[in-house]
Amino acid sequence: MTINLFRMEFFVVNFFEVLVRLSLKVIKKMDIRSMSIGYTLTSILDNFFDYVVYTAVIIYCGPFRGGLVMIVISAIVSLIYIKGYDVIKKDWMGIEAIKEIREEVIAENKWIAWLVLKGRWAEFLFVSCKWDPFITTAYMRAGVSQYNGMSRQDWKVFWLSLIVSNLWWILVIYTGISIATNLREILLVAALLTNAFFEGRTF
Repeated sequence: MTINLFRMEFFVVNFFEVLVRLSLKVIKKMDIRSMSIGYTLTSILDNFFDYVVYTAVIIYCGPFRGGLVMIVISAIVSLIYIKGYDVIKKDWMGIEAIKEIREEVIAENKWIAWLVLKGRWAEFLFVSCKWDPFITTAYMRAGVSQYNGMSRQDWKVFWLSLIVSNLWWILVIYTGISIATNLREILLVAALLTNAFFEGRTF
């Protein structure tokens, strides 16, 4: 029991030590100026695309037709981003810095290497749902700061990420629209249930 607790404590301490070192390396390696400009501009464009354009198309065309339209547009936009990223050859999203640090940490820690290898699909799904096909492909493709286009494997990652990320966002947008559309009814039901609760009525 004591040995197991010692091993657990050693693992936790080692894990947090790696996290601290990782954070310091990220700060040191990132081009803060380029990243701040690139991230700000990308965030503005992405938010406009995701919350304005995407929502408008889903409302107007519905989740199926609108979803197909937005998947095509998303593919075009992401490919433009990837092409620009490779032409500019500037790590304005911090992707290459994170990849470089990840490779260093994997080389130094066998248990982290094992976790990364086993969790590759989970990593792919998280990045795809959190961001977009551009960031997913740039992050998942082999090599660091090479900006050398797309291999066959990179194209597979891109198209799969395109489907995953858009299906996820269509679900999020359509759910939000449905809730907003039925908000009046939801509030009415909530008010009736609240009133019944305080008056001691039963349905």
